Amino acid sequence: MENREVIVNLWYVRDEEGIIYSLRARAYIGSGSDAEKVEFLQRRALLDYLVADPFEIPQRFHVKIMEGRASQMMPVAHISMLQTLDSPIALFEEALKIVESRFPAQSQLEIPQDPLVCTTPLMPNEQGVIEPRISGQVRY
Repeated sequence: MENREVIVNLWYVRDEEGIIYSLRARAYIGSGSDAEKVEFLQRRALLDYLVADPFEIPQRFHVKIMEGRASQMMPVAHISMLQTLDSPIALFEEALKIVESRFPAQSQLEIPQDPLVCTTPLMPNEQGVIEPRISGQVRY
């Protein structure tokens, strides 16, 4: 296959206040041009979040919440934090390592240093059911 590589869909579950409280990731084998791979990821992003592996927010991104004089670290991140990271997929680094560790050894596959990804926020609808909001994709 031409231009075969591991490509990844990444989702983050957030609320209206911009609090991210869960991550999801799913890897695929993509082939063809980058545009064809992106189109594939966008199509899959609309449904595969339902079966994608869930991941917690890494501890280093947890948010400190003040309640009176006491503070507590909460296992969530804020959407504004994504703009301050060296890489927009830094929030997903641990999840990507876990996903990659589950690849069969015989496949000799790995997630590239700069994977082609589609990152999609998931937000609750009026009934409280999470659904995708396609945001875009970039090779990181």
